[in-house]
Amino acid sequence: MPYFLYKGAKLKQDESQKRTGQSPADEPKIFYIDKGQGKQVLFFIHGWYQNARDAFGYYIDAFSSEYRIIAPTLPGHGQSYKDPRYEYTLEEAYKAMEQLLNKVQEESSDITLIGHSMGGFLAMKLALLNPGKIQNLVLISPIGDFRPYEKELKKMLNAPLPLLKLTFFFRALFDKYPFGDRKQIYDENMGHRIPSRITHYKIKMRNHPLYAALGYMRSFLGTAIDPLVKHYHGPALFIYGENDKLTPPSLAPAIATNMPRSIFRVIPSAGHNVHLTRKEEVFSLMRHFLEEHQAKQSFFKRLFKRKK
Repeated sequence: MPYFLYKGAKLKQDESQKRTGQSPADEPKIFYIDKGQGKQVLFFIHGWYQNARDAFGYYIDAFSSEYRIIAPTLPGHGQSYKDPRYEYTLEEAYKAMEQLLNKVQEESSDITLIGHSMGGFLAMKLALLNPGKIQNLVLISPIGDFRPYEKELKKMLNAPLPLLKLTFFFRALFDKYPFGDRKQIYDENMGHRIPSRITHYKIKMRNHPLYAALGYMRSFLGTAIDPLVKHYHGPALFIYGENDKLTPPSLAPAIATNMPRSIFRVIPSAGHNVHLTRKEEVFSLMRHFLEEHQAKQSFFKRLFKRKK
C-alpha cells in the first residue's frame, strides 16, 4: 500500500497531542518530523504506544544542530492515519517506513537508524532487507523475537473488549506500561504541565486507539527476526536498561552476538523506557557512537584520496 507522506518540524507538545492525523481511506497519511540539515541522517523509529515526538523529542532537538533528523510516527499512532477499517500490523508499519527510507535515501547516503522496542525490530528489518542503505544501527531496548510474549498476547487478545479497556484504564491509574511514560514525556523543566493520570490515559487512547493496538498485537504472534541478524555487518549500538522487565538485557546476546561490529551497553537502574528516563546518558552513548563512525569515515576518505 502506498502512503501519503507529510512532514513537520517544530511541533509544540500540545499540538502533537491535539492533532490526530485522521485521513481518508484512499490516502493513508504517515506523519514525520524533518528537522535540521546535513549529509548525515538520523532516522528515528518509535515503539508501540508512543509517537515520534513523545519518544524522541529530546533527541530531535539535541541532534538537529548537527544532523538531519527524520522521525516518522507509525500507522495507528499519534498524527499518522487512524481508521478502524484498516488492519494495523508490523508488516504495514514496515512498508510505510521502507517507503520513507527510500525517499530519504535519494537525498542522503549516510543514514543511521535508531529504534526503540518495536521500533528497534523495524529498524533491524530495514537494515537487513535494504543492504547498503544503512550505515549504522542504534537499538534501544529492541525486540528481536515476539514469541516469548505469545502467552500474554493471546491472553489479552482473547479477553472481552470491555475487560481489556478496563485493564488499560487501571494500568493508567497506576502509571503502568504503556502509560508509565507520563512524567518523562512531559518535562516541567521545559515548561510542560504534567497531565493527571486520567488525562494522560485519554491522550494515549486518542493518539493510539485500541483497534490499532490490537492489530499490532495480533501481528506480533510468531514473529521473530533473530535468525536473520547474522546478515548485518555494519556498526550497531545496543542500549538496554538494567531493570527492563519487558526486554531485559539478557535477551541481547541472541541478537548482538550475531553482529560482529556491535557494541552492548546497559544503563544501571533503568527500565524499558531508558531513552526517556535517562536521556542524557543515552544521548551521550549515541553521540560518541556517531562521532566514532564519522571519524572512521573521514579516515577512509583521506586514505582513498592519498591512494588516488
